[in-house]
Amino acid sequence: MNVEIDITESKNHLMNDLDHLHHRILYKQRLISLLPLSSLQELPSFFPHENKEFFSFISQKPNVVADALSPKQVFWMTRICEFFLNNIKELINVTIAAVNLFETSTLTFFASSVLPSLFGYFSSHENLVLAFQFYSQVIIKLPHNQVSIILAPYFNNSCLELFINEISHEICSYFCEDVRLATSEKVNNVIFSHEKDFYESILNNYHLIPKSHTAILNALFKSGTFTKNEIFHFLVENVIFPLLKFALNSEIFAEHLKKFDLMENHFASRIDKLNLNIDKLFQPVFGCPYQIPSLFVEFGRHSLRIVTTPLDISMLVTISHSCSIEFPQSLIDITLEEYLTHQIYMPILIKVKFPNMPINTLFKGDSTFVGFDTSEKNKPPRPFENNSFHKRYCTLKNSIINKYPGLEIPDLLASNANLNPNLNLNENEKMNEKLADVSIDDKFLVECFKNEKSFDYFGICHICLNELVQNPHAQLCEACTKNRKEITFASFALNLHQNHIFKNHVDFETFLKHKVAYDRVSRWYNRISYFFNKYTHALAMNMTIRAFKDKLINLKENPKEFLNSIAHIFVNNENEKLFYCIRGEIISNIMKGKFPQEVNAVEDAWKSLTDELFEVFKQPAFSELSQKMRVFVTKIFLHSAAQLNSISLSPFKKYFFKFEAIIQDLHELDSLNNKCNHQGEGICRQDESTKRNKISDESLLSALQLANSSGLVTAFTMVDAILMRNVDFIKLLDENEIELWKSFSNAIKSIFDKNDEAKSTLETLENLIISNMDQVINSNNIF
Repeated sequence: MNVEIDITESKNHLMNDLDHLHHRILYKQRLISLLPLSSLQELPSFFPHENKEFFSFISQKPNVVADALSPKQVFWMTRICEFFLNNIKELINVTIAAVNLFETSTLTFFASSVLPSLFGYFSSHENLVLAFQFYSQVIIKLPHNQVSIILAPYFNNSCLELFINEISHEICSYFCEDVRLATSEKVNNVIFSHEKDFYESILNNYHLIPKSHTAILNALFKSGTFTKNEIFHFLVENVIFPLLKFALNSEIFAEHLKKFDLMENHFASRIDKLNLNIDKLFQPVFGCPYQIPSLFVEFGRHSLRIVTTPLDISMLVTISHSCSIEFPQSLIDITLEEYLTHQIYMPILIKVKFPNMPINTLFKGDSTFVGFDTSEKNKPPRPFENNSFHKRYCTLKNSIINKYPGLEIPDLLASNANLNPNLNLNENEKMNEKLADVSIDDKFLVECFKNEKSFDYFGICHICLNELVQNPHAQLCEACTKNRKEITFASFALNLHQNHIFKNHVDFETFLKHKVAYDRVSRWYNRISYFFNKYTHALAMNMTIRAFKDKLINLKENPKEFLNSIAHIFVNNENEKLFYCIRGEIISNIMKGKFPQEVNAVEDAWKSLTDELFEVFKQPAFSELSQKMRVFVTKIFLHSAAQLNSISLSPFKKYFFKFEAIIQDLHELDSLNNKCNHQGEGICRQDESTKRNKISDESLLSALQLANSSGLVTAFTMVDAILMRNVDFIKLLDENEIELWKSFSNAIKSIFDKNDEAKSTLETLENLIISNMDQVINSNNIF
C-alpha cells in the first residue's frame, strides 16, 4: 500500500515536542535530586543559607546558551563532560578523592549535583546505562560509611516512584487506618506489630524497582564487601524512609505519621535481629516490568543532552588536579584558570557525544518497537544507477507531472503500453480515465523517451564513472562492460518510483516507532511530575506551617505571593489550597477554644440524629451491578464510611482534601450503579442517556448514617464556615469540587433538618464562627 502522506512535518513536530518534554524531564529530575539538600544541617559555603534563597537558587531554569558564559567556556565544559563519560575509571578516582577531601555537606552536594549532572539526573535509559557503569564500580572502592552518601541520589528520584507509591498506599491501609493506634493503651506494641507488614510491603513491591537499580544492589553483594543485611539496611534507611517521608506527608489518608516514624526507627535498628528472609530480594525473579524509556537511541539521536553548571565542572576539574588525572593535551590547551575559580551555580543545557561504548539495552525491559515485516520479499529491488536517465526523470517530473496532481511518471508510461502485466482490463480503463486530462503533447513527449536504452551503471570503476560525468554516451572499459545490464528509461523510472514508495513506507514506519517511543516518554514525564508534585507539596506544607509558627506571615497573607517568595516551583493550585487549609487549622483551633459549649452541642445533636437513623439504616443495594461488582463496590462504600467516621484523627489541614476524596468515591459508586446494566459477569455498558445533571447522594447519605463518632460534624462546620465561604479559596476550586461540596453540605444539613433544635445548634455554631472570623484573622496571637 502506498502511503500518500508527507510525514516530514509530523516527524519534525514530534522531535520538537520531544525536545520540550526532555527539557521538562531534566528540570524536574534535577530539582528532585537537589531538594534533599535543604534538610542538611549545614549547607556548603557557596549555597544561600536562607530557605527562600536556597530554593530560588536551585530552581533556576537551564539555559541553552548562558549569556554569562563565553562560547569557549561552554565548549570546554562540554569536552570535560565527554572526557569523564569516556573515562569512567578517572571519574571513579575523582570520586574517591572527593570522599577524602570534602566534609559531609560539600560531599553531599558533590553526590547530589556534580555526579548526577553527568548522567542526566538519571532521566533516560541511556543515562542509566552510563550511570550503572560508574556506580557499580565506585561503590566497592569506597569506605562503608561513605557509600550511602554517594549512592543515595541514584535511588532517590522518580525512578522509584512506582515502588514508593505502592508502599505508601499499603501503609495507609494497614498502619494509618489502624484504630488501635488512637485507642490502645499499649500503643507501642501496636506500632511495632506492623514491622512485619512493612517488610512484606517492601518484599511484595520490590519488583517495581527498575533493574538498573536492583542490579546495583546485586553488584554490591557480589563484590563481597557488603552483607545482604547491610545492603537491605542501606535500602531502608537511605532510600525507602526518606522517600516515604515525603510520599506519606502528601497522602490524604496518611495518619499517625509520628508513630510511623517510631516504627521506622525501631525497624531499622533491629534489621539484624528480625530474622527477615532478605535472600528473596537477591533472586533473579525480581525485575521491574517497566523500565525507564530511551530518550536518544530509539529516536536516532547521536548526542546526549545533560544539564550542568560551571560550578559542577570546575569542582570536577579541581579535584582531578589533586589526584593527578591526565587530561588530553587538546583539553589542557583550552583550559583557562578563570574557569576553575569563583564559578556560578547556573544550570545550562549542553549536548555531549555518546561515549565510546555501546549504548545497548543493558536492562531488558519493555520494547518500544513496532513490529514490521522486514523480510527480503518486502524489500524493493536495488536502485538502478544512471545519471542521464535520472536527470531526464527529474525534468519530466518538473515539466509535466506537476501539471497533473495525483499522477506519477509510471502512470504516463503505462498510458500507451501496459508495463504492468498484472493489471486487468478494468484497472486499465480506470487508469485511462485518470489520464484523460493529460494533453496529447505531454503523452507524446513521455512516449518518445520511454523506450530509450542505456545501462545500469551500478558498480562501475572510478575511471568510467568520471568519463560518464563528462559524456553520458562514453564507452565503458571492458571490465565494466562485461555482464552489464541493459535498461530502458521506462524500467528505470518504474524502479526509481518503486524505491521512492518503499522509502515513504520506511519513513512512515520509523515515524510510528518514534511515536510509540514518545508516548512512553510522555508517560514517564507524568510519573516524574506526580513524584515532583508530591515532593514539593510536602515541602510547601512544612514551610507554610513553620512560617506561621515563626510569625513570618500572618493570617492575611496572600498564599501565591508567599509561595512565590520561596520559589516559583511551589506555586500551584494544590499548594495554594493547602496554604488556606493550614491557615484554617489555626483559625479552627482558636474557634473551638472560644465556643466549646456550642461545639459540644452540635456533636451531641449529630450523635442523637445518627443513632436514630442507624436503627432504620439500609445499606445501598447497588442493584444494577453484578454480584461480583457489588462485593467490590460494597467494600469501597464501607471503607469510605469508616474514613468519615475517623475524620477527627486528621488535622484540619487535611479535612477538605479528605472530605473531597471520600465524597468523590461515594458519588462514583452511585454513578457506576446508575450507568450500568447487569450483563453476565459485571460487564457495564455506559449509556450517555443515563447521565444525570444532578449528583446522586444515595451512598453519601447512607455513609453519613454510619458516621456517628465525635468530630465529623465539627470538622464539616469548620471547613464550611472557614474555607467554603472564603472567596479566594473558592476561586482555586474547579466546578466539580464545588458541586461535590454542595452535595456534602446538603446531605449533612438534610439530616439536621429532621430536628429543629438540632438545626438551630448547627446554625448557631456556624454564625458564631463567621461573625468572629475577622477578629481572629486580625489577631497577632495565633499560637
